[in-house]
Amino acid sequence: MGNLTDYVKVGVMLVLFMFVVSISSASLYVENVPDVSLSLGTGTSYAMNVVKNDAYFYNVAVKCEDFSPVLCSANPDTFVLSANSQTVDIELVASDNVLAGMYSGNVVVEAENFTQVDSVVVNVTETFDLEFEEVDTNVYQNTTENISFVFVNEGNYDVTITSLSENVELSANNITFDMNLTSSLPITISAFGNSSAIYYEAYAFNIDSVDSYLGSVDYVTADGHNGSESVTVSIIAQAATNTTTNTTTNTTTNTTNTTTPDPVVSELAFSALSTTFNNGAIKGTVMLTNKYDYDMSNIALNLTGLEEFDVNFAFSTVSLSKGQSKTLQFSGALPNDFDTGTYTGVATAVYSNITATQDVQLVVGGGIDIITIDVDWDEDRERDVRENEKLKDFEPGHTVTVDIEVENLFNRETNIQINDVEVELTINNIDGSRDIEDETRKFDIDPGDTEEESITFEIPWAAEEDDYTVNLVARGYGDNGQTFTDTFKFKIDIEREGNNVRVLSARFSPETGSCFDRVRVTADVINLGERDKDVVVIIANAALGIKKEQRVSLDEDPDRKSNRQRVDFEFNLDPAMNADAYNFEVSVFDERTGSYYDSQVAKLEVKECSSHNYQQTSDNNDYTYTGSGSSVVFIGPSNTASSGTAFSTATGMPKTKITDLSGKTVSIGGISIFLFLTVALLIIILAVLIAFFLI
Repeated sequence: MGNLTDYVKVGVMLVLFMFVVSISSASLYVENVPDVSLSLGTGTSYAMNVVKNDAYFYNVAVKCEDFSPVLCSANPDTFVLSANSQTVDIELVASDNVLAGMYSGNVVVEAENFTQVDSVVVNVTETFDLEFEEVDTNVYQNTTENISFVFVNEGNYDVTITSLSENVELSANNITFDMNLTSSLPITISAFGNSSAIYYEAYAFNIDSVDSYLGSVDYVTADGHNGSESVTVSIIAQAATNTTTNTTTNTTTNTTNTTTPDPVVSELAFSALSTTFNNGAIKGTVMLTNKYDYDMSNIALNLTGLEEFDVNFAFSTVSLSKGQSKTLQFSGALPNDFDTGTYTGVATAVYSNITATQDVQLVVGGGIDIITIDVDWDEDRERDVRENEKLKDFEPGHTVTVDIEVENLFNRETNIQINDVEVELTINNIDGSRDIEDETRKFDIDPGDTEEESITFEIPWAAEEDDYTVNLVARGYGDNGQTFTDTFKFKIDIEREGNNVRVLSARFSPETGSCFDRVRVTADVINLGERDKDVVVIIANAALGIKKEQRVSLDEDPDRKSNRQRVDFEFNLDPAMNADAYNFEVSVFDERTGSYYDSQVAKLEVKECSSHNYQQTSDNNDYTYTGSGSSVVFIGPSNTASSGTAFSTATGMPKTKITDLSGKTVSIGGISIFLFLTVALLIIILAVLIAFFLI
């Protein structure tokens, strides 16, 4: 049977074995990570379980990565896992500008020495929304006309129309009316508000009844959608010629009175942005047709309502022979400052007492757009931010980096580059009356492209608990001097922990020294908590056996001067210190409980003593050391080395060994060392002899 020591050894080994097994079995895993389907403009959430096995996990963080353009967030995004599991709600949102398709991202769970990445596939389903607009559906009696309709795709995927059919019921008898499609099929219309005009050639003959007739246009798309859209075709009366003959005294005078209808402005419209803008210039055409049986000269032209864009016809008048049509050009330019949107003007043609008008729409797109914002803070926290969203868990002293992605909304075909783009960041009154203001470098964005820049700032230590708005303004300039801007706002919630005292900095002055140099350590400490604090500030280097401390009172109010205190420690360097770099830890503790708050390291470089410089101060026996060296020797008035018994105590430097200096006679109190050693040796010999005889 073994002795007690053997049993103790076995017990210790069993305890260690159980500890290792418990550590190796500690694990964390995630349950319920499904794939998700979303419709345009909607969101959904699912409950994900974070499950632990035995261990207690602090600072578990859950975050979303690479889900853009789908928005993803976790709630809660940080927690302590003490129970067996924690439910985390993962919210996914497909905003109004997300194209249909499959998107994938990662839900990342991080804890101590543990990271799990689960891939989530998000299917943004197709939203079909094809709108129909009537544009020009007027047909003159006994003529052939071009009429048109417009399809607008408001859905989130490109729609292709593969077939079209039409039907118009006329109530008159003995008529001929037909509509022949002149547009080429198939027609593809891009998502999110893009449009395409559909053109027909209409025949209206033998029509006696002038009226509006209801019809329909049917369509079928490539993905199987079909629909019927109502249209109204208006038959307009053709001009009639009336002749009155007056006969007087065998003279016949034929006078023809012609009732002349208005000239017609037809197919008057701006084309899409991609074909009407080029380097900021606006260009378009409109057709004016004289449908009557006489010539018209000097028809006055004007285009009003678009003066902001300086849009007008190239010529102020035009002449048309009977039945003739002419294409009229108009042009303009983007001003230096404008808003995107739809602008309406009026094209006017005037001949004699005849006036014809037609609305003109100018769709102004383009500009710049802040499309994504990513925020990193506290070294390991990151979030994609939505407009007006509030981010939590910010503290004074955190370093925050804002990544901003900016898009040039002009299509590539416009060739409009936005130059000298700069994003400005402002947070107002974050430190009393002080603002944070910063900006990115300037950059250029090609049409249809994006660029990403970053701004990094530090939350002031004196920032109080509150919500602060982060204002972002992107501003750039077109080739013709136009100004393009976009704004984005989000909030950060700054909290001050109840027990939080920080060492802001710790530094030596000077940072290098040697021998008996006197050095100073300066530490800045601040109270970030919610209560007044009495603390102890300690500077220590265990290897050198140095430890000094001071007690400081810190006010909780960041507006008070005593909220932040500066503490100084001074001491002389020991000449026995080796030339090296030394780290001194400056720590702060609660005076009452001894709880540790924070620490910083102050670095000191000690150099080898290499030279001496001594200076007499008050009299022949009082000298001050003013240099550095491996040892200290005090030089007396007799030009000999002295023991320095009268050395000034103000310097606080101790006496040390005597060292020969440059051939000077080395002595102690004016007695040569040789004589001193001889006398000492004789005294030792005499003492030995006396002891021998006494024994």
